[in-house]
Amino acid sequence: MWYNKGTVNTNKLTKENAREEAVKAAVNSPELSDIKFTLGEKEFKVIDLSYDDYLKFITHLTPMLEIFIGSLASVGGVNVMTPNTEVNAASIIKYAGSSLPELVCIVCNQTDETITKEEVKKLAKSPFQLCSIVLQQIEKNKIISDFASFFKSVLPLIQASLTR
Repeated sequence: MWYNKGTVNTNKLTKENAREEAVKAAVNSPELSDIKFTLGEKEFKVIDLSYDDYLKFITHLTPMLEIFIGSLASVGGVNVMTPNTEVNAASIIKYAGSSLPELVCIVCNQTDETITKEEVKKLAKSPFQLCSIVLQQIEKNKIISDFASFFKSVLPLIQASLTR
């Protein structure tokens, strides 16, 4: 059976969690995942994405992240350089029609390499179901905390370069 061997996050690897991270990477098999979902009659599992699949996933996720980050930042009074987009029904529907099925296909491919974006669209009951699956993968890979941690560490460098 094909499966993704996973990765170990070494950014903040401490003695306490080093063993846990190593075990998670070693057993990153769909058969051992406790996070599952059903599309049509098929059951799929959510596991840590490989490096290449992680990049594909966040590439398709980026447009929606830009929409939400820009909107949240403006609500908080922070000026963030993002494309001129806003959260509205049209932007969400456009995103749901294009990127959501592709994101879910990446997740499904961890369990079944043969499923396609078109099959995902046929099996899905609604874009909200697909969104729920994407959120499970975001949580599993800690994508939001990865982005937050990255920007937290980069911000002082940007601020320092602006004051020169």
